[in-house]
Amino acid sequence: MADKHTEHIKFKTEVLKAVILVTVALGGGSASLFLGEQTPLRLFFATVGMVAALGLVLAILLLYQDIMKRIDALEDAR
Repeated sequence: MADKHTEHIKFKTEVLKAVILVTVALGGGSASLFLGEQTPLRLFFATVGMVAALGLVLAILLLYQDIMKRIDALEDAR
């Protein structure tokens, strides 16, 4: 039973790493749109990208909390 929980924690940790990487890439790409000529379309895409990056930051925090809860539950079970 503990092995199942351990594997689930490992999987969620890998997902967390991937989401962090996507967030950094999305945020960087969106920020780079602000560096060029300020057209309405570029500003729109940059703003949408930043909002999406903020949403992913929220997902990272929730995923991290879930991982920590599972680790605590696993330690309590031992």
